[in-house]
Amino acid sequence: MLAGKPITALLAIMDLEVSSGRVDGPEIRELPGPPRQSMLTWLYDDGTLVRYRPLGDELLRAPTFSIEIKADCTRDDLTLDNIAFKVATSGAAVPKRTTDMANPYSPVTNPIQFQAFRDTILMASRFGVR
Repeated sequence: MLAGKPITALLAIMDLEVSSGRVDGPEIRELPGPPRQSMLTWLYDDGTLVRYRPLGDELLRAPTFSIEIKADCTRDDLTLDNIAFKVATSGAAVPKRTTDMANPYSPVTNPIQFQAFRDTILMASRFGVR
């Protein structure tokens, strides 16, 4: 729904969520990188976490956001250790890390397929915005 839309659309939706009381205003977190940046996060009471990275991440060097579900709402979400899964553009649950799902390809005998499988998992949970 938001994939590929302008960042102003994402921020407008999140502003509406905040003003309607569904979620608190964003928390600003400093990320060491790559790339080094300030990330915005919104945490809903049900454990849904929205992360916005204005400079992207190690894979996408453009503004991105992700939707994640916490495993335990009482624990922090500073790392992926307390994230149960991420949400794809389709709304389906996707692995939070490439290592959460066995890669059927060998990096030795099938390096191209191995990397493509990893990239597919990574990209499934990253929403690019313009």
